[in-house]
Order: sequence, then structure tokens, then C-alpha cells
Amino acid sequence: MSNRTPLIRIEPIMPKGDYPLGLMDVLAKEIRNALMTEVKPLLQSAQQKRIQNWRTKPTFNGLYRRPNTDEFVLQMNLSGSKEAKQRWTWVSLGTNREGYIKPRNPRGMLKFKSYKSATKPGNVYGLYHGRSWSSTVYYKKQVKASSIEAREFETHIIAENKLKVFNLIQKAVDNAVRSYE
Repeated sequence: MSNRTPLIRIEPIMPKGDYPLGLMDVLAKEIRNALMTEVKPLLQSAQQKRIQNWRTKPTFNGLYRRPNTDEFVLQMNLSGSKEAKQRWTWVSLGTNREGYIKPRNPRGMLKFKSYKSATKPGNVYGLYHGRSWSSTVYYKKQVKASSIEAREFETHIIAENKLKVFNLIQKAVDNAVRSYE
């Protein structure tokens, strides 16, 4: 499993050069407005769509910053309970487990049911209403630990919304130029 925290960053970068006096301020205002009022809700909605059936849901906060005069950054950060953030990270990035699960008591048995997840790899999500457990109870001395296959939520969100975000930023730039003239 990767140690990185999953996040999405939108970085409209302006071409370097001299701008007419005041244009950069108008551009910055319009781009910030587009990122915070249109792009942020679009990305939050896409993220929420993937966890609509989860009991413990993380939240997604948009952080706007401007590291330099030519760069505008909207960073979608994961927040919420530790369990919710951990679940999103495990499901989105996957896990790599090896070995066996054994009972705490060496003479004991593991008791478990089979499980059907609400999401599948390949951008298929929300097929089931939450968790699905089989009615059969199994008892075993040990069970091979299974990995969680990465769902790569961020990759799919970016692919689905790239054109929409580009159009929203372009519209903001056009509005800034029109209002400046």
C-alpha cells in the first residue's frame, strides 16, 4: 500500500509574461471564484457519489491557495474520522496483504461470513446497498489474508471531470478578460 494521502489538485497555470495593469487581479478573482464555487462542488459531488452507501463517510474539503502569481491551486483534502479516512485510502489505493489470519487463542477457531463489497475496481461503485454478508457462518483455524484491489477513485474522478473543469476555468478567464476591457 502506498503511504501517500489520496487527493485531487487543480492547478490552472497562467502563461508568464507582462499583463496589462490590473488584469492579473481580475483574472485571479475570477479563477478563484470558479474554483471555489463551481469546481469544488463538482469534485465533492463526484467523491460523494463513490461513497453514497458507506456507513462512515469521509468529507472532502477544498483548499484554495496561490503559491505564486502564475499559479492557482485547489486541493481537495480528505477529512473526517480516522476510520473514514483510512477506509477511503484503503479502498482507493488498495492494500497488499500477505500471510494468514489466525485466532488470538491458538486452540480457537476463526468465525466469519463471506463479504460482498459495494464497489468494484474499474470505476464501478454503488452497485449494492452497502455491505452484503452471506448467511453462512464459516469456522476455520486460519484464513489467507486478502488484499483490497485499488479502486483508484481519484484517477476516475479526474478522467470524468477534466473537460468540465477545463471549460469552467476557460469561462472564468473569458469573463475576466471581458470585464477588464
